[in-house]
Amino acid sequence: MTSELLGHLSGLHDMGGAATLRDLVLSHLGPNPGDYDVPGIEAAYRDAVNAHLDQVGLFVDPEGRVYAEGRVDDDIQETLGDGFHRVDLTRLAEHHRTR
Repeated sequence: MTSELLGHLSGLHDMGGAATLRDLVLSHLGPNPGDYDVPGIEAAYRDAVNAHLDQVGLFVDPEGRVYAEGRVDDDIQETLGDGFHRVDLTRLAEHHRTR
């Protein structure tokens, strides 16, 4: 089965003005992003969100494109929002603190 491209994450999920997942992480980190492994947080965040999305056949690739494996009956925006809200970005950031 092939994956169907549904669109870019920023067009399917309210990211609070962030254009990319990296921008979302940087916005969350505030004025001291140099204290963190930003690429590590971004990858861990995407992986954790994908673990939730996998249950309904969705995934986000490293470039922020959202794909479906087969038919997805759920409201995609709501499902993406649920996947993101289930992941504690603050906790992930603390695990990737460098200072």
